[in-house]
Amino acid sequence: MLIPVPAHGDLADSVQWMHSAGCSEMFEVTDISEHPTEWNRAILHRSTEDRGKMAKRILAVLGLIMPLFVSYIIVATLESLDTVYPIGTTTFVSVDFSKSKAQKTDIAAALDALPYRKGEFGALSKTKMTSAADSSSDSAVSELFVFGDESQAERDLANYQYGGFRSVTLSPLSDLADASISGAYSFSDTAAINSFEKLVKTYDGSIVNGGRRVSNADVFGLLSNNQSGAFGVAVLCVAICATGWSWAGNREKLHSVLILNGVGNGRILYQDIVDFSKICLPWYCLSGIGASAVVLLTHAVNSIAVYCKAYLSVTVGLALLFGVVIAVFSLLTMPSIRQLAARHTLSKRLLCGQIAWKFVCVVLALVAGVTSSYAFMVASQQLNSARQWQNLGAVVSVETLADPADSSAEASGAFQRFLDAEDAAGEMYLSYSVSPALVYGSNGNAPTKRETLQQIAPYDDVVIVNTSFLKLMHISENSLKKTTSAHIPNVLAKSLKDYDGIWMNKQSPITMEDCLYEWKGDKAFPSLEYNAQSGVFASLRNPLIILTDNASSMFDLNSFLYPAMSSTNIQFVNADSVSRIAKESVMAPYITSVSRVADDAMYQYRLDIQQRNLNLCFVVVILCETFFCMMQDAVLWMYEKRRMLFIRHTSGASYARIVLPYFISQLGLLLAALLAAWWYVGQRRLMVGSASLLMLLLCLACAVVEFVSLLLAARQCFADVVQRAAC
Repeated sequence: MLIPVPAHGDLADSVQWMHSAGCSEMFEVTDISEHPTEWNRAILHRSTEDRGKMAKRILAVLGLIMPLFVSYIIVATLESLDTVYPIGTTTFVSVDFSKSKAQKTDIAAALDALPYRKGEFGALSKTKMTSAADSSSDSAVSELFVFGDESQAERDLANYQYGGFRSVTLSPLSDLADASISGAYSFSDTAAINSFEKLVKTYDGSIVNGGRRVSNADVFGLLSNNQSGAFGVAVLCVAICATGWSWAGNREKLHSVLILNGVGNGRILYQDIVDFSKICLPWYCLSGIGASAVVLLTHAVNSIAVYCKAYLSVTVGLALLFGVVIAVFSLLTMPSIRQLAARHTLSKRLLCGQIAWKFVCVVLALVAGVTSSYAFMVASQQLNSARQWQNLGAVVSVETLADPADSSAEASGAFQRFLDAEDAAGEMYLSYSVSPALVYGSNGNAPTKRETLQQIAPYDDVVIVNTSFLKLMHISENSLKKTTSAHIPNVLAKSLKDYDGIWMNKQSPITMEDCLYEWKGDKAFPSLEYNAQSGVFASLRNPLIILTDNASSMFDLNSFLYPAMSSTNIQFVNADSVSRIAKESVMAPYITSVSRVADDAMYQYRLDIQQRNLNLCFVVVILCETFFCMMQDAVLWMYEKRRMLFIRHTSGASYARIVLPYFISQLGLLLAALLAAWWYVGQRRLMVGSASLLMLLLCLACAVVEFVSLLLAARQCFADVVQRAAC
């Protein structure tokens, strides 16, 4: 039956007129070109109906949050990249010259003599040794020893407004003095890398690692180049795809009407993108300006131009990705004339896709919630450690690329003399958590924290410390009680005996079993965590302590002392002591950097704060997307069940009773998402503190939103059916 369409009126009025004409299930138009342009414009500019008002609000919120989310990722990435690639350099190579027999001055002269084009330069990065008199300073100074076009390096430094936590100074490579020629070299151009690598091989050096700075226009490269980059990219991609699918489902009835009235697919896709942009784009642009202003005021961005370029490339890329996804999903869900004539709709396909996206969003929301909680805990612990180090003076850590086990006898001798002298002066601090090495994991894997605690019970850790560390922490030896291997768990006694043959110096007359103590202090025992580059303290209530007053002679250099120094579990009183004793022991050529632990701890705290903020953005974005999916899922399901809804509600059944079976099925989906997220965070070992409770609370919030969305969708759908408007 061919139905003529009125030449005026709104789309909803026209649809209602079609229903009143007796064609509630199928309608078509003979020739759209015969009707006035007002009708065409009404069809093309009609977006979602009243039932989509809440969805519009959530889209606006997403448009508001995403630029803020992106701005935090960009600034965190740029700060990280500027540490590795200072003053605009694009590549870096970490080089070890410890095995070279050439003089440092000869290598420096050869580097200066390499052919450089105009504007090309290289720089060797060092952390300036801060004297004990400057220990109150909160800033660490990165010193760049430049070779090549030094004037270009000075101009680039002027363009990069370094400040905040770290500052940068430039010096010629010939001014290295006592600093090591080994370290991280960065270059302004990749062309200089090849000749540099050849020179390294000529002087028997070795390349440890290298890298290239990601382009500021590389959207996903920038997003993935930070601590939570992969998860952030996953959140963004899922949010964009789920939004696109939800938008396509929200427009299903409109697409059917437009197709029946002769509007082409290209015109429909264009209008879909335009309508979506009208909702999101104003908030997207407004939030982008605000977020950039906040970030530039609160973070020490070295180059505003670089930040703006990176930010614009990412935000424009995401906007284009939104448009592509919406177009693709709209095409996939676009009904054909034949399907409409056969009364076949795509609502079931849309509903299944909506449920799938909802499941993925819930899993990501739960993981993001736990990750955010973990980031809060880490940042709090790091802040406490940073404050503690600020009160401990100018304690420093030493970094070296040379491994005495693989180096010459001369290098090994220098390492041993250096550690012996520092230890004899009482200026070497040892704190090393060794419990993971003393227990056994299941199936040959590394032991989990739970397995470790079970096997070392009643102790919560096993730490090796020296008396100098106790003095540094103002701990009296009266707080320690001597014990023997007979009074500790069998697994620890056996492992300690086994490791005597590995960790102990063969000339040492004592063993670790002779140095066992229990902690009897009133407060928690402060112990450095393993791999303590950021100076993180663990607060132990009942540790088993292995105490030594001559660690350098008791333990083996290759199997214990050097690994402990590499993980910064061996530290030193100040930079002056390191510089003086390194000269005396001929250790200076092997030391690549000396850093104040307090500076490293505070710097790590700033990174942890950024990570915490990023994780909060993850949570907000994915929760908004989850709620959006739930609302659209409720609308699609009610549309599919509109006849059942009309019959049962007019028979006296409440909305809650009608939607209850479907709600119960969605609770099963939430349970499956909870189990999947639980497994994932368990694999990542993030189940600490109140993580389980947080996941349950997030699931409860999702369940509440699901039920409320079903009730609202049922109410609106029934009203539409009663008014004979297409639900």
